[in-house]
Amino acid sequence: ADARLQLRQNRPNPFNASTVIDYELIEAGPVELSVCDLLGRRVTTLVSASPGPGWYRAVFDAGALPSGMYVAILQTAAQRAVRTMQVVK
Repeated sequence: ADARLQLRQNRPNPFNASTVIDYELIEAGPVELSVCDLLGRRVTTLVSASPGPGWYRAVFDAGALPSGMYVAILQTAAQRAVRTMQVVK
């Protein structure tokens, strides 16, 4: 492993109602996966836990959100990874 946090691009993207986000953790400890709009306002927290290393999957349901660009932010104690996502209604 290259000892980097992995946040895969969501799929499908763009998406209408829901999308899948895969990510890999390389260390134990608290992790948060959140989604913000482009103004930096948090719209939801998908994961707030302390799992061990490994691959995980989260489902983001944007059914109540307007069309536009959103940012997935995966944050651990040591690293942060960001991906943009597009909601199309």
